[in-house]
Amino acid sequence: MADRRRKAGPPDDSRDAALSSSFSYFSSWLNRKRFETEAQSEMNSHMLYRQLANHLLRGDQQIDTPESLATQLKELSDRNKQMEQFGITPHADVAGTVTLLSNSPENKREILSQVLTPYVRGFRSRVEAQEKLFALLTRFVQRVNTFLVDKHVSVDARSGISVLSNDRPHAQILPAHLSSGEKHLLTLLCNAMATRDVASLFIIDEPELSLNITWQRALVDALLECIEGSRCQFLMASHSTELFAQHRRAVVRLVSE
Repeated sequence: MADRRRKAGPPDDSRDAALSSSFSYFSSWLNRKRFETEAQSEMNSHMLYRQLANHLLRGDQQIDTPESLATQLKELSDRNKQMEQFGITPHADVAGTVTLLSNSPENKREILSQVLTPYVRGFRSRVEAQEKLFALLTRFVQRVNTFLVDKHVSVDARSGISVLSNDRPHAQILPAHLSSGEKHLLTLLCNAMATRDVASLFIIDEPELSLNITWQRALVDALLECIEGSRCQFLMASHSTELFAQHRRAVVRLVSE
């Protein structure tokens, strides 16, 4: 929501270009993170199959019971399903495997466990590798949507980030149709999120432009949440007392002599 008072700032076409660039930057970051987690889980899967080969040759690899494997698969499937909403993991249909484990004849239980134990452990490795990214995206989307009214952001690793209408499901809102405050806010938050993997000094001049008082008060916390756990820092120049109301210890006042 933009502040109703007119403030100096870049023209709308400049804001549109900045927001489109930020969306592209965010999408590139998300794809890179997805590929990194996929590569990590793939490497873990190869290690587990090597462990299976060692067990079959030497019998020194611990295996799980069919009942334990079935329980693990159901739990991992539930965790995986949550992450599907962001397109960072493929759908995993484990129902057939669970049925196979539950109905396995007694004389086939050991060989079934030997074969499926590395599969389940590989599945677990993939889920665990992607859960950190899932947590980052969940926190980002939830935080951004606290600012928006009648619309929300949606994130998908395959299609990037988009703004959708709450009244018309799946109806995308183009950047040009957002308010100047919404464009400015999304540009800042997307850039902050996509920069978190690189040690950076993020310099922002007058971040309060086009933001109402409520948004100004919430902006710094939202930006800090985007870079939490990273090596990024912010340097902001502002005339707004509301912007840093909760962060006075980090403020240096500049006075002309």
